[in-house]
Amino acid sequence: MAEFWMRVRIEGGACIPQLSFLADPAGYDNREEFFEQLQETELIVTVSELQECLLGEAFDADEAFTVLYSLAEVTQLLKDSGVVFLWMNMPFDVRQTFASRNAIPVTRKMTPLEQAMVVLRHLRASRHKQAEWLRIVERYLTLTKTDAQGRTLKSLVLNGTISELEEYANCGQVSYVENALVPKHVATGYLLASFAAFIDPARSEFWLQTLWATYDQDLRYLEQILHTMQVETFFRAHGDKHKSRERSDLARKVEELEDEIQQLKMNHTQEIDELMDIVNSLYKRSPISVRQLSEEQHQRILQGRKIAVVGDDTRHHIYRVLLEEEGAEVILVPGFSKMNQGADILSGVDGVIFVTAYSSHTLYYALKARRQISTYVMVNRGGMLSFKNGILELSKKIAPIAALY
Repeated sequence: MAEFWMRVRIEGGACIPQLSFLADPAGYDNREEFFEQLQETELIVTVSELQECLLGEAFDADEAFTVLYSLAEVTQLLKDSGVVFLWMNMPFDVRQTFASRNAIPVTRKMTPLEQAMVVLRHLRASRHKQAEWLRIVERYLTLTKTDAQGRTLKSLVLNGTISELEEYANCGQVSYVENALVPKHVATGYLLASFAAFIDPARSEFWLQTLWATYDQDLRYLEQILHTMQVETFFRAHGDKHKSRERSDLARKVEELEDEIQQLKMNHTQEIDELMDIVNSLYKRSPISVRQLSEEQHQRILQGRKIAVVGDDTRHHIYRVLLEEEGAEVILVPGFSKMNQGADILSGVDGVIFVTAYSSHTLYYALKARRQISTYVMVNRGGMLSFKNGILELSKKIAPIAALY
């Protein structure tokens, strides 16, 4: 299979699907040409990497990303879109019976598509409802006839051919969801692939490979069908659930810490005062002023410390000399390196200087989400003067830490 990409944008911490590559204003009509250009200007991330940043609430600015999907992830997208397809094609009374029996809050005021999204979220959260859904799918596929000969939709899904697919598509029995630009036999083929994902993943993969080889070699139609489902499947629902649990855990920890602090104040007031006196005396004795550092002082602070420089790759040789003059051990990281590679390189460093004008913010956000950045400065432009100011700023941040040792 060709690599599969889709684009998203982060706005206000929420993940929003973008148009497929064929709708890009640059006007590319060749998938490979488009992504060759794209890889020069954007960082391509995996689903898990973007999930990690979203779950860690790492984004404090709007960002656009290109997401790379595995075949298993594409199959999951199809499986969830199959829920939507099936809901749109189920008789009204069957939909209402299923929703009522499983306490899913759908109303007649909602459009069928809105109802389907609510059903999808509930299915993802409950194994019992998933089992009930599979029974509905099995019954629907078994009872639905595809032709005058009485063949069933289940038979077509598990054993059908391309010619049978086209014959079924021409019958006009299938309702499509916002896919007016997708030929009906292609949309029907993806519908069969999504149904097969519920009962036979190998057959689902067969339909996908057949569609890509026969009708959709540049994946344009698959992108149009799935680009909104990526947020529902991998980002929005999972992120909201995680954030809710994370906030609950954090609130509980804060409450426990407040109780502990009150208990300490009651039982150990004198000890706390004595400790504060000791801490204050240590700071008074410290010969280092954080507000005013001489070159000699911040050179002693950086002596022997591991300092990483991210971005502005063409000036790395200059930045290395400047930091080595301060006695630091220098680690150089390309500004557009992959997130997981950058995280491995930067683990265990004493400080980081990000040259933001010549690096991807994604690497910074990923490290921030993983809580791996302790002491860092952001330098907004390249050059020796800006970098020297960055060294001084980093020294000021490290100085209080150095004073304790």
